[in-house]
Amino acid sequence: MAYFYHYYLVPQFFYQENKFRFYLYSAYTFVVGLYLAMIVITLAFIYLTNYQYEGLAALSVNVISLTVLLFLIVLALGFIRTFWLLDQERKEKNSLAAQLVRNQQDTLLIRVNRKQVSIDLPQILWIESLSDYLKVHTQDQEYPTKERISKLEAILPDHFIRIHRSYIVNKHHVTFFSSDSLRLANQELPISRKYREETKRLLSK
Repeated sequence: MAYFYHYYLVPQFFYQENKFRFYLYSAYTFVVGLYLAMIVITLAFIYLTNYQYEGLAALSVNVISLTVLLFLIVLALGFIRTFWLLDQERKEKNSLAAQLVRNQQDTLLIRVNRKQVSIDLPQILWIESLSDYLKVHTQDQEYPTKERISKLEAILPDHFIRIHRSYIVNKHHVTFFSSDSLRLANQELPISRKYREETKRLLSK
């Protein structure tokens, strides 16, 4: 009954916003589950004790109490799992929404020499992390900024790829790549082992 609740009722009706059928079939499941639990517990008594109750505690021979307790435990676990799945779905939707927003932006706003500068994303070739600042390389010039490379990685669209702890590149400008390096605008940049597989996958799309 727990599997039926988790893997059929919840995805088929609760997630599909068909709340009436979800609650109706959940009530049916509850009733059927109670009867099945009573049958299982009764058969267990027959097999284990042959109805010799005198050696058992009073509560342990009350079939109805044991049935309700067992079903409530299963039901509680079911609700916990359902709320966990809903929370995971919410996080996934939020992540997809944030990714959509990133992919729709066409400029990058950074602080350069105490001024806010807007850079057109298609103009960016790569971003380089130096000792205590970043350098955004574009087709026309370079922009030094105190931003962190991890922050820019989180807000840039998908076609900006982290290839090294010190480099993010715009894949649209990559002209050649191998297992350990790539080239763009006559500049060769290293691909670290940590980012090698992901870089290969993204550049091969």
